[in-house]
Amino acid sequence: MSETNSLSSLGDFSETLVPVSNRSKIARINIRTGARVTFVHPFSPAHDAGIQAGWTLVLWRGNVPASGLGLTGPCNPLNNTFFADLNGNYFEWKADFWPFGIKISPAIEGKLLGKISKLELNQEIMLDYWRNNDLGAFTAMHAALKNGIKQEFKSTFWEKITGRSKKVDLTEVKTDFVLGFLALAEYQSGNIEEAQKVLDAAEVIREKKHHLSNATYDVGLWFYVQALIYVDTGKMEQAKQAAQNAYDLVPKVLPVRDLMSTFHGGTQFEEIDPLVGKKIPFDYKLPDADPIKPEKTDYNNFMLSDALSKTNDDQIFALLVLGPYRANYYGNIDLLRLASVHRAFPDLISGVHIVVSGTRVADDESRVWFENTCKTLGLEFTILYDEDDKIMPQLPGLGSPQRVLLSNQGIVLSRKEFADESGIWEAYENLVKA
Repeated sequence: MSETNSLSSLGDFSETLVPVSNRSKIARINIRTGARVTFVHPFSPAHDAGIQAGWTLVLWRGNVPASGLGLTGPCNPLNNTFFADLNGNYFEWKADFWPFGIKISPAIEGKLLGKISKLELNQEIMLDYWRNNDLGAFTAMHAALKNGIKQEFKSTFWEKITGRSKKVDLTEVKTDFVLGFLALAEYQSGNIEEAQKVLDAAEVIREKKHHLSNATYDVGLWFYVQALIYVDTGKMEQAKQAAQNAYDLVPKVLPVRDLMSTFHGGTQFEEIDPLVGKKIPFDYKLPDADPIKPEKTDYNNFMLSDALSKTNDDQIFALLVLGPYRANYYGNIDLLRLASVHRAFPDLISGVHIVVSGTRVADDESRVWFENTCKTLGLEFTILYDEDDKIMPQLPGLGSPQRVLLSNQGIVLSRKEFADESGIWEAYENLVKA
């Protein structure tokens, strides 16, 4: 494909953003505030339409976009998605799907901090604050965040964290991802000892539950805060190693890169993936055996090279490698975002292989819902069982999932995440420039 007709396979979106002259059309509706477009991916429909970073998302209907992402599920805005530009002019998105290619970061709603069960709605926003180096936000939310967690995790949990009790079983806690944010908030508020206690509790939960924390950002955040604490307590060798571990997991997170630069004479660390632009260094032949459904006995073997041979020049093939997980939070939303893009652009993604080597499932009810929703949206995906775990070790980096988007020649187009669309549009950009 040539760059001059880069969007031809997706369509022309240059006239899908329509100026709105009658503001009362918007004013009569309950307008949501605080949502900002923080990034517009090149080569995306939103970019083609003219949406820019800094614009305000003033209203949407249909499924509410997930905090910090855009959406994590099927969305039918019914032609009622409005933006305001930097000059206060209003525009309506007139395509029949969410404007793919934008990333939004709403402000965290204080009322959601009251219940930890609602905090998952804000997880991506907190990740945005961290990724974009807005660490002051964690100081501001410290009290509300701590109060919300206390309400959910019972007083005995805090007795364990603060060392007043050694008998509390921390495995009663369903998930520990939010503790990383709390540890950062404690650190930013100057409570170094409390931050360390929270990190220790998170580590205990992770080891006992084998839960969501193996996801890349959760563990990366843990190492980052641990490195900061090591620096403050004069343990520089341990700090350097923890910072390196965080960088290996989340190299695009700005404060992690800044921390790494302090250990390397101010050298600016950039996110460079050694596989992007090169041919994937392996093939595989794996059975479509779902390890959590042993009742199936008639397996078919699938090869990556065969799947790529059926991929057209203007298509992308997706590989999602979960390692010991059969499903986890980030893998679920990565898959669902692929399905959402597929729903809007059914010819873009030629297929999806999900390679697993274990049976861990963070939340089986969520897994079923996500996978069924993806099938409803028409996305075909195949679960492949890598019993000897040979694929994950061949991919640089740590954590689950590992993402790979490929051309039909086996060239790695992107390894960024699918959930915020960064991998999808980087892959598309590299494809059309090839």
